Amino acid sequence: GEVRRALMSGGFDTSGVEVDDEEQAPPTVEAGSAEEGRLLAEMESQLPPELAARAPKAAKLACLRGRKYDPARGAALLPEFVALREELRLDEAAGDDGAAERAAQLARDAATGKVVCAGGKDAQGRAIIWVRLRLHNPRECSAEDMARLVVTVMCKALEDVETQRRGIVMFSDGSEVGLRNMDPRVPKYLMGSVLPRLPVRVARIVMYNPPFIVGRVIFPIVRALMSRKVAARIALLPSADHDALHAILPPAAISEDYGGSRPFHLSGWLGELGLGTRSKFAS
Repeated sequence: GEVRRALMSGGFDTSGVEVDDEEQAPPTVEAGSAEEGRLLAEMESQLPPELAARAPKAAKLACLRGRKYDPARGAALLPEFVALREELRLDEAAGDDGAAERAAQLARDAATGKVVCAGGKDAQGRAIIWVRLRLHNPRECSAEDMARLVVTVMCKALEDVETQRRGIVMFSDGSEVGLRNMDPRVPKYLMGSVLPRLPVRVARIVMYNPPFIVGRVIFPIVRALMSRKVAARIALLPSADHDALHAILPPAAISEDYGGSRPFHLSGWLGELGLGTRSKFAS
């Protein structure tokens, strides 16, 4: 019933998510170049003075690069990005009301390994965000908790300049996912209110081995609600076929779970994530 209501209300519409054009050409502006500096200055001139002064340069550059060096679009995105981090209270002081509980929840969610950036990139140099929903328990993680985890992981991936410039690939492994893992509030919140406000372009969404009801029943309905541009970025791999997956993601970029060769150790990833340290995107 709740899934159906979300679908009928258009709650899964992803038209606000930034995706690459069909050709997905790499940017022509070089990172750190004089041209990039000129475009950044043009973007800053379009920001409210208070925001231009307090927003860190790293956040400004991420927004500029994430909107293909269009100063007007970068300037429009920056306040949304700053507001998103503030709404999720990702940059709050340790002594703020409820901060300890939120930090502990984020640490627990990260420790499941359900959303990680394992370091691999596709053939075009785009970072791979690995999602395993079978590790998600809606009873222990609300939609806002999941959003806080996703933004934290995305911002970690965006510390890499080329990820800002080239975008990401969402690799969602649906193996062993059941109704116990599903919460329709999560995709509605992420696709409607979170991803559109992040300085990131989605180059491709790979749905790998989803359960039958998702791949054959829910997904066709959801896809019909998406913008054509977003729908074109989705690759549905209905079975655990490594060869089909390797045609999209090179084996060197993915773990041996999928016939790849890239080592992944959750403890090492958690150390790299650096929970408790101040983000370079914090205002």
